[in-house]
Amino acid sequence: MRTGERWLIQGTEGTVLPLSQRLELRQSWQLLSLSGGAPVSIFGEWNGTTLLPLGVWAEDSFYGFG
Repeated sequence: MRTGERWLIQGTEGTVLPLSQRLELRQSWQLLSLSGGAPVSIFGEWNGTTLLPLGVWAEDSFYGFG
C-alpha cells in the first residue's frame, strides 16, 4: 500500500506499519508484486517506527532484499 510518498504494509489483523525510507523504490514495487495483494510473511528490522524488509516468503519461496 502506498500513501503519498510513503509505503505501508498491512497485517492480516489490520495493523498498518510504515516501511523504512532505506528501502529502495524498486524493492517496494518488488514486494508488492511478490504479494500480488495476498498475505505473505515478511522478515525485517523494526526500529520502533518503521520496518525495513529484508526478505519475503511468497508461494513457498524466499526472496531476499539485499
